[in-house]
Amino acid sequence: MSISMPAPCRRHGPCEQAAQLFPLKMGRLHERPVGPHPDWSCQLAFEPQHLGAVLPWLALNRKGLVIFLHPDTGDDLLDHTEHAIWMGAIRPLNLSVF
Repeated sequence: MSISMPAPCRRHGPCEQAAQLFPLKMGRLHERPVGPHPDWSCQLAFEPQHLGAVLPWLALNRKGLVIFLHPDTGDDLLDHTEHAIWMGAIRPLNLSVF
């Protein structure tokens, strides 16, 4: 599973906190749009068996941040569209990269 969150959270909030609380990997800080993601972001990656713990924690601790959650099945287009979960405002993705 992969989560993208606005970049400022890496230094000041849920992204760093989640990395300390759960068995997940916090990715690089992207201070520009990357791939289909329209905003700056940081990534949290974790195994599907942790979804039941991570997802409710994010819902309660996102502090107004937009969170974009999707699996990594190997089909990037479907993972970023049909398989995606949004918390907060749904942002337009750049699907032309697929």
